[in-house]
Amino acid sequence: MLALLALGLLVTGFVVYARNQAGGQPQAQESGDGSSVVAKLSGVSPALLDRVGAGGTKSVSKAITGPPLTGIGGKPQILYLGAEYCPYCAAERWSLAVALSRFGQLQGIRLTRSGSDDAFPDTATLSFTQVRYVSSYIEFVAVETADRQRQPLQSPSPAQQHLLDTYSGGSIPFLDFAGQRTQIGSGFLPDVLANRSQDQIANSITAGDGPLAQAVLGHANVLTAAICRTTAGQPAGVCGSAGVKAGDLQLR
Repeated sequence: MLALLALGLLVTGFVVYARNQAGGQPQAQESGDGSSVVAKLSGVSPALLDRVGAGGTKSVSKAITGPPLTGIGGKPQILYLGAEYCPYCAAERWSLAVALSRFGQLQGIRLTRSGSDDAFPDTATLSFTQVRYVSSYIEFVAVETADRQRQPLQSPSPAQQHLLDTYSGGSIPFLDFAGQRTQIGSGFLPDVLANRSQDQIANSITAGDGPLAQAVLGHANVLTAAICRTTAGQPAGVCGSAGVKAGDLQLR
């Protein structure tokens, strides 16, 4: 009997090992190239964005008086500071990716999940650690300070750290819109993203699926409106759209 039990445990252990080797990372560790997900987000229908408007979301940004934040060639710079473990950063990146895709092209996006030991654990999201952004209108700079296990990733420059300390006291996610506005926290609660993969979230967004799409796209319109204020309303087709105008009404 003991011999059979030992054999059973041995077989079970082998099966678990084989599954782990063949199956790769469990869902909570999901990672990899995010180009297909970004392609879906950049293809969100303008008519859907107009229909959603602000989506019932309220702007969490505020106007500031400070020196302009500009990038190469004097283009307005949009600065994001966050961390992969942060569930509110996980939510914010979805709307930010949609908004940024209206001004240019996001490249180098990878998939990740928020930390397992935080609120709204294992929220599927995107990572900006390797982001590249091509735009005629704005520059986008992202700093992810830690991975989902809270290990250090990227360090803000002294100037970026000063902005974070001055306007948010170190809280993330933090956004600076060309020195004109700042935002602390996410535009909606991460709970609408629970128990979904990145593909499922992207599909729900592009389909205009219920509360999830309302939250992500509504906040995306608000973010787009904030960016449009830095670009003098360009591109006109984006900044003059009904959805962005609705989002602009939410800016304080």
